[in-house]
Amino acid sequence: MTHAGEAWSADNAEIVLGKLASADWRAWPEEERDAVTDFLREWWDQTLRHHPARPTIDTVLCALAATGMDLTSCLDAWSGLDAAASIRHLHDLVMTGWSGRRLTNAFWNRDSPAHEQALTWLTGGPAAAAVEAAFARESREDLLELLTAIHAVITPRSAG
Repeated sequence: MTHAGEAWSADNAEIVLGKLASADWRAWPEEERDAVTDFLREWWDQTLRHHPARPTIDTVLCALAATGMDLTSCLDAWSGLDAAASIRHLHDLVMTGWSGRRLTNAFWNRDSPAHEQALTWLTGGPAAAAVEAAFARESREDLLELLTAIHAVITPRSAG
């Protein structure tokens, strides 16, 4: 059986999966919706477990958002930061897919609920709390350095 991550090799995943939203897939019969949802969740889970990933975590997150799906379960899964790969992915996103407190992938629909979910997760505290929890339990120096760098970027600086 091919895993979702192995099956995906298309460029511009954000455009391809955005076609699902155009096709109003959430109004399809339940069995078809479940199949799409299962594929998307498996793809996300596979991406989180393997670093580096192709496509990148930034592309995968944006592509999932383009489908119109709620990102809560994806972001909750990521919040565990329970594997080195998930920490490395967060570092990649924060260092290359985010600038000036905005997601930089040109395919983000900045008016979408999913975009707001991702930004709130990154800037509203959940990602910072996940980083702090991972920092408390992590002992590998390379990952501690990544966590420190992530925390410095996503934690609001206090005025003063």
